[in-house]
Amino acid sequence: MAKPRNYRTESKYILNGAYADVLSQRLKFMMKPDANADEHGGYRVTSVYFDDIFMRAYRQKIDGVADRIKFRIRMYNDSDVFMVLEAKIKIAGKIAKENVVISKEEFASLLKGDYGFLLNRPEPAAQEMYKQSRVWAGFRPSVIVDYYRKVYVCPYGNVRISLDSELRGAFPKDIVFDRTPSWLYVFPNGQTVLEIKFDRYIPSHIKQMFSGFELTRQSVSKYTLCLEKIRGTTLL
Repeated sequence: MAKPRNYRTESKYILNGAYADVLSQRLKFMMKPDANADEHGGYRVTSVYFDDIFMRAYRQKIDGVADRIKFRIRMYNDSDVFMVLEAKIKIAGKIAKENVVISKEEFASLLKGDYGFLLNRPEPAAQEMYKQSRVWAGFRPSVIVDYYRKVYVCPYGNVRISLDSELRGAFPKDIVFDRTPSWLYVFPNGQTVLEIKFDRYIPSHIKQMFSGFELTRQSVSKYTLCLEKIRGTTLL
């Protein structure tokens, strides 16, 4: 794949519900909410992740492979009106994303394992997914990941802070928009995943908002958490 335009630093943490509520209150006074936020300050994100029969993407994450790529189709607010195919690339600890908007018909083709149309799309994400579908054996949807996201942004340092709650997973067979999937919740005690992304620095006034919190950076993957939840075990 051609080198993405911008690699960013990404840090992840798990917060209890009380910490998340306090942090959210601080953030909304010091940063701008995402332009797509609803009246509650966020929006629902649903992603269909792809992997092969050997669970290569899962194992690379668990093994801490430095350079890796994974693919997902992302939808918002339980709607199939707008869908994005996304390639998430990680190289030397930095992350980047390449996106391409797809139609409902193209989405249906991917779910059936028909990747041929991607050859006719010029976008790097489409071309790379087609290539990987030929290399990775049995490349297919592996899990649905769903959560409610609150996002706060700051132009200085291009900082983006996300609070992801209600994390839940479901089997790919439940990808039907006219019925409720059989969701399994990952965090029984209501924890929230905190993600902090930035280009080169975080302004000092944003750093100060985390004072009083005991934050331990973790290798959190909503993909692996939900996959293990629906399978009932780790897959190693």
